Amino acid sequence: MSFRKPLHRRAVLRGAGGAVLGLPWLETMLPRVARAQVNSPKRFVVMFGGTSLGESHGDFVIPKELGAAWSLTRALMPLGGKPSGVMTSLPTFESVQKEVTIVSGMRIPYTEGGVMPPAGRPIAWHSTTPSPLFSGTRALAQRSAQVNGPTSDQLMADMIGKMSKFRSLEYRAQSAPYREPDNNKGRMSWRKDATGAVTPNNPIISPRVAYDQLFRGFVDPATPAGDAARMAATAREKTTMDLVRGDAQRLMARLGPIDKERLDRHFTEIQDLEKRVNAAETTTGGLCKKTSDPGQDPPVEIRSEDRSLGDKDGRANGWSNESVRAKVLIELVAMALVCDQTRVATLMLTFFQSFMSMKYITNIDIDLHDTGHHFHPPEANMADAIAWHISQFAYLISLLRAAKEGSGTVLDHSALVFLTEGGWGYDPELNSNAHSHSSENMAVLLAGRAGGMMPGRHIRAAAKHPAAVILAAMRAAGGTGPLGDIADPIMEVFG
Repeated sequence: MSFRKPLHRRAVLRGAGGAVLGLPWLETMLPRVARAQVNSPKRFVVMFGGTSLGESHGDFVIPKELGAAWSLTRALMPLGGKPSGVMTSLPTFESVQKEVTIVSGMRIPYTEGGVMPPAGRPIAWHSTTPSPLFSGTRALAQRSAQVNGPTSDQLMADMIGKMSKFRSLEYRAQSAPYREPDNNKGRMSWRKDATGAVTPNNPIISPRVAYDQLFRGFVDPATPAGDAARMAATAREKTTMDLVRGDAQRLMARLGPIDKERLDRHFTEIQDLEKRVNAAETTTGGLCKKTSDPGQDPPVEIRSEDRSLGDKDGRANGWSNESVRAKVLIELVAMALVCDQTRVATLMLTFFQSFMSMKYITNIDIDLHDTGHHFHPPEANMADAIAWHISQFAYLISLLRAAKEGSGTVLDHSALVFLTEGGWGYDPELNSNAHSHSSENMAVLLAGRAGGMMPGRHIRAAAKHPAAVILAAMRAAGGTGPLGDIADPIMEVFG
């Protein structure tokens, strides 16, 4: 029979030893509103590399094949599990090609002095794509890396990031500009402050600082203290149903048929939870642990390039072992997501117009920026520079795919985006075709299965804005739009 008076929504079952078990929503609790079941949290990550990823690099960058049967070009080879770089610090991992979708053929529109198009840029190249790329807003000044609207990560932090310890995390691997200092070229996260002004979130560039921040107060399950805490929690969960069984049986006798069915289903879910607790080593809880201590940060080295290779300016470039820095930061991002310390993160690998040395990546003593200026056989060297960036993205994918969560993985509940500064094609400032200083023929990489995304394909979205891919990822991770001037996501990523 049913209750004569409504059961309070906070009613619980009580048992021996002070055990308490909460109840699901029952009709007898009306007129309360049912609460949604708790699902695996969704995650949103944006990575950036200060290079150009686009079509028309010959066969070195974007594959010719569309659909699921696309081949690994020289630039994309790391997606096959082969990290790139002369002195790479990344371990090998199984291919992640089927976890990645390429969206190509896109463009950021520009103006030569007329009205700035939505999410567009001025004719000048360097520093004019950060605002349209990250926030979907116009770049309002020549050669200014100022972003003029909140970036996707900060919009997502407001929507899905408030439930975790860190609303969002912002990291950067390149430690310094090395030449022509411009702090905005090293930023990719911007928010609106209390006054409505758009202000930057400065990234953490020290792996040491990032590690200490993330793991401050962390109890490692692998330590005796952490293992004892886990065993105590497991024991509590495993005995809850036994302790409240008598109270549960008395309650069942008083309920109507619909509530009996609902409560029986609730008890079944509790028992399923106990089984998952017993198998904690296969869940994110079992995988949540400290990463290896990174030690002290690698030193910064700034020096002159070898002018004999073609750079007649004798410009300085630098190296702070960004390969090691990127590896540490990627592992921190992965663990922060696995441990639900954060659900939103950005990782800038290299600056816009990056002057980071390529000596330890491509074995050619020039900087990343000059790699795109064709001082050497352009396609192969440019592809190798891109491949180093793709290696880092592939490594993050592999780590999240290895982290089991429920019946799937953390990657299944994530939306990951990889962006670059530009594409390949016409440069209106130089009136030159086939150039890396172009926002034509841009490509974006996307990974994860959050929100029904279907990875593993090459999609051509001719003339669409690259921020539309970010907007699709936002939707997949539980967010909404628009992103600045961009209101229509690339829906093809969902199949």
